[in-house]
Amino acid sequence: MVNTRNSTPSPDASAAGAPSFSWVRIAALLGFVLLAAGGIAGFFWYSESAASTLYPVKGIAYLDGKPMSDGVVMTTHSDSRRQGGLSVIDKEGHFELTTNGEPGVYGGEHKVVVAWTNGGFPPLSYIPSKYTTAEETPFTIVVDSTTQENPVKLDMVGRIDVPAAPAGGMSRPSPPESREPAEGTPPAEGTPPVEGTPPVEGALPVGSPPPA
Repeated sequence: MVNTRNSTPSPDASAAGAPSFSWVRIAALLGFVLLAAGGIAGFFWYSESAASTLYPVKGIAYLDGKPMSDGVVMTTHSDSRRQGGLSVIDKEGHFELTTNGEPGVYGGEHKVVVAWTNGGFPPLSYIPSKYTTAEETPFTIVVDSTTQENPVKLDMVGRIDVPAAPAGGMSRPSPPESREPAEGTPPAEGTPPVEGTPPVEGALPVGSPPPA
């Protein structure tokens, strides 16, 4: 005799065949997400850190084949958000760029300009103008971690002969000197007499009517 009753699986059998909820899988998924997020954050941190690093830059400035004995070297970064470098040139022509007083400059491309004047008023440049502006300068350097191993050489030609500034610094126009009137000269009309000055013989007091 065949049993035609529907067989109903027991609750235990259904539970055994269903996929089980696993905390291990959840933990693994969260770990993967955190690892990926950490990697992305680390990449941006590294990029920003590298972009904000200052790299040493040294060199020598020459004018007509001779080391300059004075002047200033300045750079303009290709990224307008980055500040350029600055350095005074010593008596042997050496310079070392700084940024806000800290040694080094930001990595990337820099336009380099040089200034050297006689210190007068107005200042007169010993250097042709093509070396003094970022728009015309032929000098470009790319700064990175290897720049310090290769000193920069700025070789310029065409020194301009300008007169030296007067001794003592900048020359400015002097104000006109005040002159005292010569002895015996009557004061101009409307000028009050100076206290303690004796009257000039024959001179009329200020404000007196002319003689008839």
